[in-house]
Amino acid sequence: MTFEILKYLKRFLLKLNMCEPYLYKLCLICISINKKGVDYSVENKENIPQEEKKSKKKGKWKTAILVSILLVFIFAIGLLAGGLFSLKNEPKPDNATSENIVNKDNENANTNTKSNDDSNITDNDEQKNQSENEVTKNEDNTNNNVESSVPKGITIYAGKEVDENVGYTFGYSYETLLNEDHIKNGKDQVNRVLSKYPKGFWDELLQDKDDSRKSLIICLTGKLKDDASGGEPTGFATYNGDAYYVFMNSAYAGPNGANFEGCLFHELMHVIDFYLQAKGEQYPDWEKYLPEGFEYTGIGANHSESEFAMCSSHATNNDDVWFEAVYSVESAMEDRANIMKELYDNGLSYYKKYPHYYARMKYLKDILYRHFESIRNCGYDWLG
Repeated sequence: MTFEILKYLKRFLLKLNMCEPYLYKLCLICISINKKGVDYSVENKENIPQEEKKSKKKGKWKTAILVSILLVFIFAIGLLAGGLFSLKNEPKPDNATSENIVNKDNENANTNTKSNDDSNITDNDEQKNQSENEVTKNEDNTNNNVESSVPKGITIYAGKEVDENVGYTFGYSYETLLNEDHIKNGKDQVNRVLSKYPKGFWDELLQDKDDSRKSLIICLTGKLKDDASGGEPTGFATYNGDAYYVFMNSAYAGPNGANFEGCLFHELMHVIDFYLQAKGEQYPDWEKYLPEGFEYTGIGANHSESEFAMCSSHATNNDDVWFEAVYSVESAMEDRANIMKELYDNGLSYYKKYPHYYARMKYLKDILYRHFESIRNCGYDWLG
């Protein structure tokens, strides 16, 4: 009887594919033990002594109990092994990467969004709160983009950050910028201007072993005032120690930002000039591109009328124009900075109708191409 039960159990486990090799061997051992016992078939019952029959009968019950316990144990082990085997061999989706998981979550999110869009939402307060949250989120993303796109070595301080991190104002006074719109617009437009330079340009300028100045700090303030002259410039540039500094009045950083961005490009040309001076490199033929007998007036001189300026009443035809603005005649540095502003605003080709001014702009552009590998290798006509 026991032998038959074990045989059926063995066949059952094999059929369910839940019998690991060690369980199979355990069944064989039990069958083998039972076969090696005394033959208790009907034919031999008469030859067994009475006491031995009792002993054998008692032994059979013990064997049956032990076998039953063993069967329960084997069955439990079989179930456990079968469960583990099923988990181990459970089919996995192809390409089960974190990217697919994210995509699946996005699909679920899109599905939920579509369901929400299809539903009729009548709670105006809920819609208003949701819109405000979206606006705040978009503003945060904009600010993050501005900060993350600033080239290495350049730091932007705005508002109270200028007071906390700079302090010294190089002969100028400034009002602390508190208007959040001006701060945001200023940062956005600084980022836009910096993005106009070829990739690697600021790395090349700020990491040059021949120049000790390794950083550029751009400060966004309120109104600026020249302590010496009393003038209120849009911005100014200087250097101190191992850093270049550019201060900008961000009140000019309006929605379109044209004036602010052009003025920042002007001030950054001063930084380029400081850098080239530190390397002992200048503009060897600059004087050849000036009107005959011309001399710069000097900073602060009266230059309300210049016969060579585009806006001057003396410039009766295009051949008379050598400068874009009368401010350019103060010094060579201001002249070059104004040229860069016009290149930023309009590009070189715009000024072809003014042959002298166009030639001076082209010369400045050629000098920058000569000195900066990042400009030569940018793959496009920078400031063209």
